[in-house]
Amino acid sequence: MGPSPLGDGTSIKWLKNAMDGSKAKIPRGASGFVDVRDVALAHLHAIEIPEAANKRFILYNEKGKMPDVYGWLAKFNERGAKVPTALDEGDDTGGDPVDNTRSKKVLKIEYTPLKKTFTDHAEQLLSRGAI
Repeated sequence: MGPSPLGDGTSIKWLKNAMDGSKAKIPRGASGFVDVRDVALAHLHAIEIPEAANKRFILYNEKGKMPDVYGWLAKFNERGAKVPTALDEGDDTGGDPVDNTRSKKVLKIEYTPLKKTFTDHAEQLLSRGAI
């Protein structure tokens, strides 16, 4: 997730779907997320840091619960977005935590807070007139 220079990829479609009124209620569940800017930085560090050579890294920030994500996005309703504010039935399971210790220690990644990831991305879509 996160701001994108162009295109209509999966993250953009996901966020548009959350903000364009196509959902009547906030879906329940959770998922693991990482900011695209952190992914780009990890690629750069993997090239520059000798200790990263020939190693695999899991890029994972944290488990984001849908009520939290939609709550952050709902502030954009005053600017024309149509983010639902009523919760659907169910619970917020899913998005099992993943050990990202190696990416933090070896690649020196400090993950972007999910709230910033989602609000920066939403801001970009609104400023482009995509929502």
